[in-house]
Amino acid sequence: MSESRIAFEPGQIWQMICPFIQEEISLPDVDGFAITKSWRPGLRYEPVSSDDYKPVCDGSGYEFREIVAVVPIPGWPTRIFYTRHYQPPTGQRFGKRRLRVTTAANFRRWTTHGYGSLWNDMDRQSAELVQEQREAA
Repeated sequence: MSESRIAFEPGQIWQMICPFIQEEISLPDVDGFAITKSWRPGLRYEPVSSDDYKPVCDGSGYEFREIVAVVPIPGWPTRIFYTRHYQPPTGQRFGKRRLRVTTAANFRRWTTHGYGSLWNDMDRQSAELVQEQREAA
């Protein structure tokens, strides 16, 4: 195995910075429904011109992937079984305990590129500035 390859093993927890947006959600309460704000991983797109959109986020957090099993299959790509959880800017982790599966190549791509060109360093700094302004208010 070359040195550029990452060795994946059960029990490893991988962490990647992740963009988050805040959206209003409706939750049941004693009076019917209450509107509150909630963090969701992802980006929203705002128009820059009539035919161009810019990806925007309201804050940055983390995506965690815990490797459950690495399964080499003769004649097929190695599969990685993992669980996924998120940590929004507020710090409270969430996520379903659903088991997910992907190839080792796809998992490696996620560990090295994350969200790629959709969310570059400038957008990360912008998200961190927005979060600092919210905390100061």
